Amino acid sequence: QYMAAGLPCVASDVGANREVVKHGATGLLASSEQDWFSALHSLFESAELRQQLGEAGRRRVLEHFDRQVIVPRFDSLFEELVGATG
Repeated sequence: QYMAAGLPCVASDVGANREVVKHGATGLLASSEQDWFSALHSLFESAELRQQLGEAGRRRVLEHFDRQVIVPRFDSLFEELVGATG
């Protein structure tokens, strides 16, 4: 949600977060208390990093997770499933 809003994000380095957030490119991933502190401190210290990650995160959401991208994928999947059973 932060990425969709164009805000820089820090996320736990687990599961689907690894698919959505590309560490250092679209956001920051943290797996320990020290990682969280370092990531948040980096964002606090650098307006340029906040802007860069926010913009890159927003682009990633629009390119991969926006409904204009997802709906055609679902349509294609449903057509494939119906065709396979019909």
